Amino acid sequence: MSGAVRRYWPYLLLMAVLALVWLAMALRGFNLGFTGDMLGFEYHYDSLGLWSGSRWLLDEWERHLLGTIYSASIHQLFPGQSAAWYAMSFVMHFVVGSVMFLLSDTVLRGRWRWLSFAAALIFVFHTRQIQGHLELPTGGLRKTALALSLLSLWFHLLYVRKGRQQARWHELSLATFFVSVWMYEQTFLFFLLHPVIAYFEETYDVSERGFFGWLRQRWRQLIADSFWYPPIVAVYLFLLKVLFPAGGFGTDVSPSAMLGEVSTALGLEFSSTEFAARILPTFQDDWLMLTLAAALLVFVGILLWRRSDKSTVQGRELWALLVISAALFAANLMSIAPTRVGHDARALYPAAVGLALVVSGGLAWLCGRYLPARIGQAVFAAMVALLVSTGLTYTFQLQTDYIDANVTRQQVLSAIQDAVPDVDEPPYLLILSDAHVDNDLRLNAQDINFPYTFDLMYDIDDAAADAIFYDLTEAPPEADVHGSVYAGPYIVVEDEGIYSPLRPGQAIDPSRLIVVYYDSQTGTAIVLDEVPPEALVGANIVRRAGTPLRTNFGLIG
Repeated sequence: MSGAVRRYWPYLLLMAVLALVWLAMALRGFNLGFTGDMLGFEYHYDSLGLWSGSRWLLDEWERHLLGTIYSASIHQLFPGQSAAWYAMSFVMHFVVGSVMFLLSDTVLRGRWRWLSFAAALIFVFHTRQIQGHLELPTGGLRKTALALSLLSLWFHLLYVRKGRQQARWHELSLATFFVSVWMYEQTFLFFLLHPVIAYFEETYDVSERGFFGWLRQRWRQLIADSFWYPPIVAVYLFLLKVLFPAGGFGTDVSPSAMLGEVSTALGLEFSSTEFAARILPTFQDDWLMLTLAAALLVFVGILLWRRSDKSTVQGRELWALLVISAALFAANLMSIAPTRVGHDARALYPAAVGLALVVSGGLAWLCGRYLPARIGQAVFAAMVALLVSTGLTYTFQLQTDYIDANVTRQQVLSAIQDAVPDVDEPPYLLILSDAHVDNDLRLNAQDINFPYTFDLMYDIDDAAADAIFYDLTEAPPEADVHGSVYAGPYIVVEDEGIYSPLRPGQAIDPSRLIVVYYDSQTGTAIVLDEVPPEALVGANIVRRAGTPLRTNFGLIG
């Protein structure tokens, strides 16, 4: 085997595996329809153009100053194609896994490459994160930023390893850090890993050298290495304050609040009951064969690769990887601590990289230290096979759910368009059904972006839409809370108009109303003269005026 092949074949193997998974998903279908944030993105880019649409998005975010580069590019290249958003979301996720392999392999100096390979697969198929890939395909932005952040660490590692003699590595590290933070600030504390990386690189050939003793000798150089990274973050935060002076970023720096946020995040990440709930369905029904086949393939592959490597899994390289990975995990938690997003699995996406490396490296070390060689190798391969195979199956299971949901949703929307083929003015559509509008019809009708569905459908601006629900657990607004200031899931009818929960503070003229009933048994929709009185019983409508809820047939073209 030539030197180049020996060096790069694991990279090519990883990319080939990920490409095969992506191709299998593409053949099953990435066209899952526009919902949620993606629906809002598409509508505003479509109606306002790239520049004004990007400006709207920045105003909505109040952050991610370079983030519109990602979304605007997808819309420009693939306008009106939801499949592009889902496809790119997974492409960028797989890119993160590949860059993670690159960083791990470099830290380990090319040793135990099966360990880095296993860690990359564990990360890619981490069940905690899979739903986010499908629920929010706009998340390709944060994945792009994370890939750049990991590249920044890799460039810095090379800069230090090469004796700081090649400035281009330092410049590339700065550039990728700058773009990543200004695109999506989730990894703005990653520069804190620089001293950790420098310590292991500079003391690699020194058998015993304490960190703090080394730090006292090298602190000036460490400051010089990372001098420009904090200003990049500071300028970014300053510009946010200038551009969005009234913006609330939801931060709380009190110790109790930060500890609570970290505790919530850790509980979310390490919940055994939630982990079991995600993997148990992968061993049921028709999915069992896929799980077993993937597990067998991963088990045999890792085991054979592991046994071909006779070296003992211990030493300074492994210790460096474990400490750097734990520090990466901690840096993500520190960035979460002042926020209110610890309950959101997406906020732990960077931490998933560190977690996968710690799991893979720690498991390999434990098996090698406390188990006989053959048994330890088998246990390692079995654990990796379990995590990867269940994650792979879970990915396809969720994709199936989203495919089915999109089919159902498109049937409902087509039926509505058959009943209301065209409108002359922006309508206010009120949707009733014998089935649950969200759980059964999959319309996501309580999402703030839902009305944009009909803006795009009718090529019109400022449509409004709501659905009638009967299972709300929230109490209706108190009598002294006017519809104009109410924020909640109820539709409030006042003298001056109808207040939609999806258009808070905006009084909708009742003359814009079109009442549509969807019959789930026949798959057809009809326009009703008015909302039936019996349909108002227990519904999410609070009537404080005698305004009739009748269809204005003059709107229907």
